Amino acid sequence: MGQIDKTTSNYINNLEDKIVELSLKLKANEQELNELKTQDLELFKNYFHDLKNSLGNTLSFSNIILDNEESLLSEKEKKYLSIIQNSSEFSFELIHSFSKLYKLKKDHKTVEIANVNLIDIINEEVELLKESASKRGISLKFNKPSEEIALISNKNSIKSILNSLIDNAIRFSKNNSKIKIEIINCDGKIEIKVIDNGIGISKENLPKIYNEFFVCNTYAVDKTKCIGLELSISRIIAKKINAKLRVESELDKGTVASLIFVNQE
Repeated sequence: MGQIDKTTSNYINNLEDKIVELSLKLKANEQELNELKTQDLELFKNYFHDLKNSLGNTLSFSNIILDNEESLLSEKEKKYLSIIQNSSEFSFELIHSFSKLYKLKKDHKTVEIANVNLIDIINEEVELLKESASKRGISLKFNKPSEEIALISNKNSIKSILNSLIDNAIRFSKNNSKIKIEIINCDGKIEIKVIDNGIGISKENLPKIYNEFFVCNTYAVDKTKCIGLELSISRIIAKKINAKLRVESELDKGTVASLIFVNQE
């Protein structure tokens, strides 16, 4: 029995040594991976910084030339400059959105949470986007509940998601239409709904809306080109604050986009 015990003891010691060795290797590999991720992110930031600067210069100079009342440009030259201006604006927005998506995917930190007032947050976003909606005769209406609704979450994350949902509703709504924002607080679930009567999404395309760069329509109603990243970004942000997005839609009949918080009792 003594021989067996000694053999067993040696086996256990060797196994423990192996586990320690593997643990140290794993830790070293994790550290190396984190360093590579940091380097990758820094490189990415530098590339995008340079691209944004170049596009910013193109956009600024085209604006200066087009706004110059004494300019002797022909109508054809003005048209070409407008194309340059619009392309630069779209590229600028594309870079900003892609940069935001990239950072969100790389950042695994938990967001800071605190008590937030949903009514105040919704009011802020509605006021912020009212002017954009009114330019096309779109009425933006928040059906405010009588009681205050508070929860523990991250204010900036909620604002970012709501801004995207309302902005999308404006983009894909017809001129002189209505967009409603409602909030429902029931049985531990808080749901913010953005309801429009816009062009809607087909049954076939609805499952694809969270795919990066997927757009049902290349252009919004106001002819601005669509990127197809906002819902992907909003979905990632929602997960970080333990919320979820739900989109219900029917072609030519409008869309209901909801931000849902559960277990808030």
